[in-house]
This record gives sequence, structure tokens and C-alpha cells, in this order.
Amino acid sequence: MGLIKATGSAISGVAADQWKEYFICPALEDDVIMRRVHPQKQQNSANVKSSSGAISDGSIVSVGDGQCALLTGGGQVLEVWDEPGEHVVKTGISPSILGGSTLVSVGREVLKRISFGGDPGGAVTQRVYYISMLEKTGIPIASDAPIPFRVVDTNTGMDIDCCVEFEGVYSLRVVDPARAYKRLIGNYDSDFRLSTVSSQMRSELLTSFQKVLSRYGAMGIRISRLPEFIPQIVKEMVEEANAFQVEARGIAVVSLAIDSLNLTTEDHEMMLAIQRAGIYRDPAMAAGRLVDAKAAAMVAAANNTGGR
Repeated sequence: MGLIKATGSAISGVAADQWKEYFICPALEDDVIMRRVHPQKQQNSANVKSSSGAISDGSIVSVGDGQCALLTGGGQVLEVWDEPGEHVVKTGISPSILGGSTLVSVGREVLKRISFGGDPGGAVTQRVYYISMLEKTGIPIASDAPIPFRVVDTNTGMDIDCCVEFEGVYSLRVVDPARAYKRLIGNYDSDFRLSTVSSQMRSELLTSFQKVLSRYGAMGIRISRLPEFIPQIVKEMVEEANAFQVEARGIAVVSLAIDSLNLTTEDHEMMLAIQRAGIYRDPAMAAGRLVDAKAAAMVAAANNTGGR
């Protein structure tokens, strides 16, 4: 009885899966990187009993601008469609007479499902995912802790390690959808959101910033001149980060904007004090300062009661 029941389930399941399906994904929200999409079901359609894991040959996957669609099956990526338009599924995994398959291939599918007890879930596992190829902008980034920076001032003979802080925003984009799916996202049933990966990439960008900034500190560049080098610092940060990001996750940092880059308040005040003190190493400046001090003292004394 079990074999008869499995045969009946397999035949009815394959028959239900002969209908072709249509996949389309509306615009993904700004914070969504990937979404699994199910076939569109029309209100009056006869296709109401198809297997959830079967995507029949001949089905259509519609891809819009700024999107990429992945077809997965058997634990691997079968198709990657990154061009706008309607793409036809032709994998042979779920043969359909309506999709141009032969009766022989459909018969093989029936036998395959019988071997799994008639359950299509054990024989067929296909999914369609849509990945946003648009740039995700305005992701905030800021130094969690002060970043060491060597400060050199030849005028005062100063050569010390200070700390800087910075704030800005960056953007990222999926550049290799298949790699992003395999290395980062996987079989996500719900939306894979930007927040899942942005914090990790933010930390890695901060690490890149420390490496790049240390090189500029070693060059003896004055802190007041750092704004001149921000475009080059940003370029090197992005290159440093993407050398790992693209290979590891298929995602790249597109741009980075630094809004502020300054010494910490404590180090800024210390530097000003050192620079002011260093001015008086010049005898002429020191003599001028002494004259000013004496004049100020005389004025103060004249203003005191009794002229003291």
C-alpha cells in the first residue's frame, strides 16, 4: 500500500508541477540586500497545488533594473541573471511538458519522486532569490576609540603620538552576487538586510583607516595638513578594504566621505600648549614676551589701591 500511495503522490505532484510559473520582485527597500521570492499566483489560476520546492522548466524569472536573480537547487547556484528582462528556467530538474520537456524526462521525475516516498520535498529543492545591485548609501561610520597618529613639528622639536577621531559615511554594493550568496548570505528564508553586514564592514574599514593613517603619520605630516590628504586617504582606505571584501563576500565599498578628522580635545590642547611654549625658544620672541609681561604687571600695579 505504501508503494501505491507513493506512486499516486508522485504522479499527482509531477502533474501539478507541469504548470509554468512567473517570478517577479518589486523594488527592494533601501536596507534589503537579498529576498527570496515565491511565484506569482493569479486569482483564477489552476496552478494551486504545485510543489513549493519545484520550479518547472519554462518558468519565467523577470529581472528589473538594479536587480539580479539567482536560481538555486541541490545546494548550489544554478543560474545568475543580472540583465534586465524575462529569463526562462531550463535546468531539467523539474521537467514540464508545457515548458518543452519530453514525456521521458517527466517519467524519470515520477520515478525519482517515488524513490522519495512520493514527497517532492525530498527530490526537488529550488529557490529564486533577488539581490539588489544598487549602491547602499549613507551608512554612518565613526571611530569608536581614538586612533593613534604620530605628530611631528620641526619648529618646536615635537615628535609624539597623539590620537585622532573621525566621522563620515560610506556606501557599499554587491559586485559578485553568486559569491555573496555562497560566502555570506546562504539559504535565507527571510530578507537579508544591510544591517547584518554593515557593522562588520564598518569595523574592517576602521582597521583599514588605522593602517593608512599610520603611514601618513610616519611621513611626518602635520595634523593641520591632513585635510589636504583626505582624498588620497579615502582612496587607500577603500582599496585596502576591498582587497578583502570582494574576495571574501562579493561586496565592495563604493565610496567613503570623511566629514571630520581632528585630534582629540585633550591632545589638541596639549599640542597648542607645546607649540606656544616652543615659540619662546627664539630669544627675540622670549624678550618680547618678557617686555609684554612687565608692561602688564605695571598696568596691574597702577590699578591697585595704593599703587602696589
